[in-house]
This record gives sequence, structure tokens and C-alpha cells, in this order.
Amino acid sequence: MHLSARLLDTASYAYNPYALPLFVCAFIALALGFVIVIRDRGSRVGLIHFVETIAIGIWFVGFGFAYLATDVSVADDWFRIGYLGVAFIPVLTLQFACSVVGVRAGLNGLLWFGWVAAIGFAAAALFIPAFLGTPYHYWWGYYVRSTFYSALYIPFILVFFAVALRQFHRRYRSAHPSSNAGRWTKLFLISFSLGSLGMFDLVPSFGVPLYPFGYIPTISGILFAAYITLRHRLMDITPEFAARQIVETVSDGLLLLDREGVMRVANETLLNMIRLPKEAIIGKVIPAHLRKLLSRQELGSIQAGVPMHNREIEYQRHDGSMMILSFAVSVIRGPGHRVDAYVCAVRDVTEQKRTDQRVRFLAYYDNLTGLPNRQQFQDRLRSALTRAAKHQRQVALLFLDLDRFKRINDTLGHALGDALLQAVAGRIINCVRKMRTGNHAGEDTVARLGGDEFIVGLYDLECQDDATRVAERILASIADPMRLDQQEITVTASLGISIFPEDGADAETLLKNADVAMYRVKELGGNDLFFYDRSRSAKPVHQPSLEHRLRSALENGHLSLHYQPVVATHTGQTVSVEALLRWHDPEHGPVSPDRFIAIAEESGLILPIGMWVLQQACAQARAWQDAGMPFSQVAVNVSARQFHDRDLVGSVRDALDAAGLKADRLDLELTECTVMQDTLHTRRTLEDLRAMGARLSIDDFGTGYSSLGYLRRFPIDALKIDRSFVHDIGTARDNGAIVAAIVALARSLKIGVIGEGVETEEQRAFLQLHGCKLAQGYYYCQPLPATELVTWLQAHPERLAQ
Repeated sequence: MHLSARLLDTASYAYNPYALPLFVCAFIALALGFVIVIRDRGSRVGLIHFVETIAIGIWFVGFGFAYLATDVSVADDWFRIGYLGVAFIPVLTLQFACSVVGVRAGLNGLLWFGWVAAIGFAAAALFIPAFLGTPYHYWWGYYVRSTFYSALYIPFILVFFAVALRQFHRRYRSAHPSSNAGRWTKLFLISFSLGSLGMFDLVPSFGVPLYPFGYIPTISGILFAAYITLRHRLMDITPEFAARQIVETVSDGLLLLDREGVMRVANETLLNMIRLPKEAIIGKVIPAHLRKLLSRQELGSIQAGVPMHNREIEYQRHDGSMMILSFAVSVIRGPGHRVDAYVCAVRDVTEQKRTDQRVRFLAYYDNLTGLPNRQQFQDRLRSALTRAAKHQRQVALLFLDLDRFKRINDTLGHALGDALLQAVAGRIINCVRKMRTGNHAGEDTVARLGGDEFIVGLYDLECQDDATRVAERILASIADPMRLDQQEITVTASLGISIFPEDGADAETLLKNADVAMYRVKELGGNDLFFYDRSRSAKPVHQPSLEHRLRSALENGHLSLHYQPVVATHTGQTVSVEALLRWHDPEHGPVSPDRFIAIAEESGLILPIGMWVLQQACAQARAWQDAGMPFSQVAVNVSARQFHDRDLVGSVRDALDAAGLKADRLDLELTECTVMQDTLHTRRTLEDLRAMGARLSIDDFGTGYSSLGYLRRFPIDALKIDRSFVHDIGTARDNGAIVAAIVALARSLKIGVIGEGVETEEQRAFLQLHGCKLAQGYYYCQPLPATELVTWLQAHPERLAQ
């Protein structure tokens, strides 16, 4: 019977479940090969992978039909067809490995031999009867017997698989293990090692009655290789593939037009850029409204073959949005130097233009307030000075700095601090406009120099009184309470004034002298204005600054600690005390902490002062303990700068060791803003302090972040309700609700709570009623030196905790 007729005779086959997996695997292999070759059209890697899956598919199909055969001759024919695929698998495997790795040096000869040998094996299987032995019927069906000639295929497949694996191994060794190449070559080693186990399919051909399961590791290797190829987009470059990939992946939009101006090619980048579908462009003549964006001369030059570079146009999309496009046009020439097509590269530079404008703005204006910056101000000031000198007029510089702004920023947070600066800028501008009429307001300049420093230039003045009126109005306006983010904030400013030409003939001198006048106001407490005093500044000896006096106070023992009791609201007994820093200047008398604490923070003096406070408080606590006083703890305030100092834990430990005081007798009070900054350092520091045994409290709670998150994350022992909320209990309903909410919050988190600033019986009763067990304030006792506190307690024995 003719071969084709014999193979198509259904009577020659019977159902065999052992054949079904081979057909399923053949389908999977061919489908994967088809997906990859379609996805990476033009890629040699994808093409070789596809051809190899065809070879594997022929193997599986041929052997599958052989299992179904009931006639030995039919089975023999199908095995010979299956060998058409089997013969090419080794050389295709090596070819694939070389294409993926990108190395063929020294292997060209082996590859040529492999193709010749594969063709020889395939031809022998088809046309030489003696090449394959007569199939033997095993329990799963017929299987071909090996002969001396077909056995030569074993070393053939071993050599080519070994070389392919060696290619992947060498590439893996040369690549960094964590690199992309290192990962995919490792995966390929696993994949092809797994696939090489498909050789076990040949075991029955040597008379071993083992079911030929080689299709299982083979299809597993194919699946693995397909995944790697798709996942890592492995491909090699052919001209066609490269052209398509460049067009589709280049960051610029590309548009190809023919000689008549018909749009032939547009990549996805361009279509996404202008938000049009491909069918709205391809095959259409470029619209007239786009051609009108270029001049006749420009169009003529392009048609003459002259390239155009970096031409910018405004383009309106169909949705009405505007964009700025930069494009370049080049030409493609055909035979005879004739222009055959135009290539237009288009780039969206809208954001770039906005960024450039932003950069130019930032070069001359303040980003936060929108006011001119120092550079812009000095340029305007120089021009104003030139005009003033020519027309014999005066110019005034008003140098303004907010009082204790850093403390506001640290307490309320930087976001609210920024909002405050914006509000202050608006008030200064309004004052200048209201106080100056005509062209003067338009010529005057309000600028921000940085931080909380502002400068006002009043130009074309007739007399000094004009500057005084504006300055007084500015100070009064700033001092008016501001409501920002549901909080009422009051701030004052220090203002120094210099006048041209009396206080300087150039911009730099006037700025410096206005700055000197402003600092004179700072030294005297702020919230005032001073004119620059030339005679005073000329003196060789200046009045010491507040910072200098504070440094001297620390060195000469003019600082002291007062202590305020923390009292149980229900019994009135003292359970602990808080140490509060005081300064008595021998020349100027008591200096308010509101004045010198901010200076200490800004100058860095807070670090040695904070260490001194720790040492003194611990020593006093130990002395009271030895004297039998029943205080459980002494509380010490820790500033933000102190807390973020890397030696804080060591400083606390040294102070405790020096005093011989147990850590559980020390309560460290921190602000909310402090614990919310640099949370990794915060967590470590708080955990170290807690591990030491010290208690940790949040001071002024409710004025900062008030976030439940940090209360749960950090080991906090107590919250101190800010005195501003306690003060208005009974008069402001909201504050009473806030206090009650804080107490309830602390109770739910099992955190202690202390009410600060208690001054009346009504406040104490409210705290007790809502479950606040501890309080402090003038209602009980004002802060007193250590000896006076003991005297007060002895005079009020009911205040002593038993």
C-alpha cells in the first residue's frame, strides 16, 4: 500500500491514552514558538526558537501516532517521520544558545557539521530502511529499535547539548550574579539541563521496557525557555527588527511623509503625544492648519531638501489643551538625489518650557512667598539708588525679622511655619500699598531674603517720617493675631531701618546697616523698630548681645533651676516635680525664658545648657531622695536640638551615674514636633532611653502633630495637655472638648496624662471630672527654687504624698 494511504487508513490506529500527552505537548510547544516569533518579529532568537519548537512538535506528533498504530509498518513510518524532528533538535539547541549568548567564535565549524549531520540523520531515517530497526511492541505501544547507525545519534546529541550548556555556563560565569544577564543565563542553564533529560525517551530503543517519558522534561524545558525569552525580551538585532524597534521605542515622536505630504508612518509615541488614533493620520495629507505654522520660506527650504532643526510651535489638541512641540525635519533621498520622503522627529517640550520658566522665576523670586529674592531686590535697589542720587531723594531699607520664629516652627510644624511666612508677606505688601500712594507703591519692593527675614525698599522718599509710618504700620499688622489651620497664632517682629544717603551710598552698605539696626531691636526684646545709629555703630565697644550674655551666664553660674510640683487632682498631693530653667542677669535682672530659650536653640548653647540642667536636676532629685522627700520623679525638658544630638543617651546616663540616681526617677519631656522628625533616630533614641529605665512624656500635647501613629509606635509614658487648652476651659467650649478628648485618648492607649497651666478651681475640677489624675500650675504652686519648694511643702503637709 502506498505510504500516504497507509498512514491515512483509520483502521491502522486504535485509541491509546499514552499517546495523548504527546499531542498536548506538541500543541503547547508550537503555540509557545508561535507567540515568541510573532512578538519579536525579525529577531533571530525568536525565529530559531520557533524552528526548534517545530522540530519538537514533529517528534511528539510522529511518536504519538506511532503509539496509536496497530500495524508495525504504520508505526515504523511514523517513527521515521518523528526522527525528522529529532535529528535537528541538537543543532538547533546549540544555535539558539549561540544567538542568545551572542558568541559564536570557534563554533562555526561545529554548527556547520551539526547541520550536515542533522540532514544526514533525517535523510537516513526517511530513505534507508536499515537506519532504524523494526519497532517492538511494548505495553504502551510500538517503539522503534535502535541500530548501530541510529545509535550514532546518541553522541551527536550529547556533544551539542554539552556545548550549548557550556555556552550558558561561560556567560553566567562572566556576568555579575545580580545582573540581568546573570539571572537569565542561570535560568537557561536550569532550563536546558532539564530539557536534556528528554534523552531518556530513547531508552526503550535499546530494549529497556521503560515508558518513554522524555516528553515531560522536554516540554518543561521548552516552557521554561519560553518564559525566560518572554520575561527578559531576549533578542538579537536584524535590520528589519532594529528599524521597527527604533521607530516604536524611541522617546521622540516620529512621522514619515511621502513626497506629496501624505503621512505614511507614525509611532505610538507621536500618537500618544497628540492624542489621535492611527487611522486619523495614516494615509492623510498633513492638515493645512499645521502647514500654516511654518512660513513659506521654511516650507520651501524643506521641499528643497534642507533639514530643519529645533523648530518650536504651539499645538492645540482636539480636546483644546495646548502644548509646545519641538520638531526637526530631515529628508530621505532616492535615485538621482531626488527627495522621496520626509522624516519628522517631534518632541513635547511643554514641561521643559515650564521648568525653564520656573528656573528663571526661582533665580529672581522666592519660591514660598512669590516675593523678589535677594538678587532681584539688590538689582532693583541699585537702580533706585541711581535715580535717588540723580534727583536728590531718599531711599529707606526696612530689614525685618520675626521674633522667635524658630520656636514657632519647631512647635507647630514646618507646614504651618511656611503658611505663617506667606501670611506675613501678604501683610507687609498690603501695608506698603496702603501707606504709599501713586507711583510710589508700584516702585517700592518687598522681598524675602530667606528664612524669616524680609526687606522692604521704599524709594523716592521726601523725608524719614515716611519710612517710620510704613514701619509702624507693618509691625502693628504683623502683631495682629492670625488664624492658620484652625489655630490662632500671634507673632511679632524686629525691624531695622537704614536711610540713603546718610547710612550708606551703596546697596551692600545699606543692607548691612539695616541688619545691624534690626539686631539692636532683637537684643532689647524685639517687637520694635530702630533706625541705624552711625555714632553708636562707630564705637569700638558694643553692648553685649543676648547670646553673649547667655553664654556668660552659663559660665558664671547665673542660671538656676526652679521646680513646680505635679499634683494629684483628687487628693492635692505632690507626686513629682518639673525642673524649669531660670536666668537672673546681674545687670538686667530676670530674663524671660521666652527670650533666651530661642536664642539658646539657634546658637547651639542649648546643648551645654541642657546637659547642665540634666546634671543639676538629677543631683537635686538624689538630694531630696536622701532627705526622705516622697517625690517619685523629677521631669526635665529636652529641646529638639538636644534630642537629635547623637550623645543624648550617653549624656542622660552620665548625669544619672554622677548623681547616683536611678533612671526611673527621671522623666524626660519632649515636644510632638521633636519626636516626629527623623523617625528612625527617634525610635532608636526613645527605645534606648526606655531600656535605661527613664520615663518619656510629650510636652505641650495638642499644639503639634497630635498623630495617633507615633503614640502607638513610640514608647511614650505620658501626655502633658498644653496650657492654652486648659486656660480656656469653661470659656471656650471647643477647648473643653479637646481636653476631654485628649484624656480619653490617653486612657485608651494606657498612657498617663497631665494638665498644665491650671490656675483655677474650675479647671482643676474639670480635669478631675474627665479622668485627668495629675495637674500642675499656679493654682497649686508657682515654680520655686529647691529650698523654697521644700519650705512650701513643709508648710502644706497635705501636699506631701505618703
